[in-house]
Amino acid sequence: MTTSCFTVSFCALPTALTRSPNAPDVRLYVGHVGIGGGYGYNWVLGRKWLLHFSMLPTFVVYNRNNMTIRGERKKAEHIRFNMLFNERAAIVHFFSPRHFAGATLVVNSSLFSDDAVVINQNKWRLRAFLCMRL
Repeated sequence: MTTSCFTVSFCALPTALTRSPNAPDVRLYVGHVGIGGGYGYNWVLGRKWLLHFSMLPTFVVYNRNNMTIRGERKKAEHIRFNMLFNERAAIVHFFSPRHFAGATLVVNSSLFSDDAVVINQNKWRLRAFLCMRL
């Protein structure tokens, strides 16, 4: 059995990154508002397995990005290519109606491009779980 769904998303995510102690004095601020739409699939294999995959690309429609290097502030242009990608995958195994286990993987990727700077950021999170319904 296969099911699918379509998702529309609005996001507003501020991020501030600072330098490491060994790097020059650098501060990066990334703030944006985006609109995206994605698709997800769920597959039921047999009676005990569930697989899930989804992707949500997001286009940034407004940004307030800037970078400070040694006290000099540089602003990114407001209309440049900026995208966010959110991918998810999961697998769940049902041992009985009360017990199940599984794992999820979430990947968040972003691409911010300006004439002077291109930033590609990736975050991965893998989580495993063992559950009992009460």
